[in-house]
Amino acid sequence: MLSERDKSQLENLRQMGLNLEIAQPIRFFCYFPVEPSAKGAVMRLREQGYKTDFEDAGEGIAMRWTLFATKIVVPSEINISRANETVSKIVKSLGGQFDGWSVGH
Repeated sequence: MLSERDKSQLENLRQMGLNLEIAQPIRFFCYFPVEPSAKGAVMRLREQGYKTDFEDAGEGIAMRWTLFATKIVVPSEINISRANETVSKIVKSLGGQFDGWSVGH
């Protein structure tokens, strides 16, 4: 099920003129406290067809490792809901935090 935040985000994109019937790169934002967890998520997300990239935010930050996972899909409610569930489940199982999505690279 799609959250109100996600529904609002889709509506905003629609109002901005984005054609939500055409596949778009959807980028998901995730954070991890340690590098091995981020690398584990990278491997699991790639197995699910996501392109991934991660970076070190630096010393002294609790969720130090930022992971970006991107997949090209039609941004329908069902596709966003499924992707959120997939990414969130993987990230949380490795001690990370899922922080939503955006359209774009």
